[in-house]
Amino acid sequence: MPLIVIWHFCWKKLAPLLGKLGISTKQAWVRQRKRGQFAHYTKETLDQYSLEELYQIAKAALAATEYRTAEHILIYLLAHQDSRSKADLCQLLGEIYHHYGNLNKAKIICQQGIKLHPHYYGHYYLLGKVLNDSHEYSAALTILQKASQIDPHQTEADLLVEQIYQKQKRSKK
Repeated sequence: MPLIVIWHFCWKKLAPLLGKLGISTKQAWVRQRKRGQFAHYTKETLDQYSLEELYQIAKAALAATEYRTAEHILIYLLAHQDSRSKADLCQLLGEIYHHYGNLNKAKIICQQGIKLHPHYYGHYYLLGKVLNDSHEYSAALTILQKASQIDPHQTEADLLVEQIYQKQKRSKK
């Protein structure tokens, strides 16, 4: 039996015990990663976890800046979730692609998220950031204004709109 499978089997058995000790699976995940003890996930090892466990692991990987691991798990989850959950996953995956500077993939993922959940602020805001970084300022302004309409209490979109207006003013001078 390969070491990776043994490690994952042990991890599944240890997670409930860690919970009894007051250590969350996320905290243990981050501690293990800091020690360099994470193995790469394969389809076989991903199949051993519930979808909720995988979602928590992906979020923990993001918190630990393990973007490749999180990306791998999120792509797996996208193939196995319902449309509402897929919208949340698109948000996380879009953030990963934006972080990597893969703006085309981030843009596509954000657009898929908007199709799945058209009244969610996060997809519009992230798409606005991606369009801004792609120097598509007029499209970014349109999307960010839509984000502000969806959730007027969020100020990030308004701040980004102001930054875009400032960039446009400087470029005209």
